[in-house]
Amino acid sequence: MSDNVGFARFAGIASVLVLPFTILLGVLSWAAYSGDVGSFFNGSLVSGGAHTADLLRWSLLVDMFGYHLMVLPFVVLLWIRLQGRGEALARFAAFTGFGYVLVVITGGTSGIGALNIKVVTAG
Repeated sequence: MSDNVGFARFAGIASVLVLPFTILLGVLSWAAYSGDVGSFFNGSLVSGGAHTADLLRWSLLVDMFGYHLMVLPFVVLLWIRLQGRGEALARFAAFTGFGYVLVVITGGTSGIGALNIKVVTAG
């Protein structure tokens, strides 16, 4: 039982650590958009140049490592807690949680790759 309490404490600390990453993500994204969120929709963000691409790349990295990977302790904690209630439910929660993190990380990685291709071909 003490292992579960210790891990629950770790998951709680991870949730507090998400806040600075969320703020940094907002600052980087706002700087990339130059305060104009409409630039995301009208295509001017793509033609923003290398500086905008760097800001977007950093925002994607912060989003991946500081925001979505922090979900993993909760997935493991949920799996541990649900094992006593039913193996199928615990497996389902772990599968969907790990699947969510995998999909988000894959999307962020492909976004970084797309930014690299766009900057290289435009520059």
